[in-house]
Amino acid sequence: TYKCLELDPKNVLGTGTLAEIYAELGNEEEFLKNLRLAFIFGMKSEEFQRILNHEKVYKKYYQNKRLLNLLKNYRIKVTLPLEDD
Repeated sequence: TYKCLELDPKNVLGTGTLAEIYAELGNEEEFLKNLRLAFIFGMKSEEFQRILNHEKVYKKYYQNKRLLNLLKNYRIKVTLPLEDD
């Protein structure tokens, strides 16, 4: 991930993956910062929906007001998977 971002600092996939790493580590600030960058660099609603459907790391943030505001601010329209999934 770091090498990817070193070569292409605005890489959506690399920035999104870094967000997931920070989410897994419990670092909410860096998680939200890198997810925000992924949206700025071009991640669209459809792509983020596919990620949400497959990556469980986001589950603990489904009710996080800061995440919900981030989605709203960048007009990312997704359906959060059921928490039982």
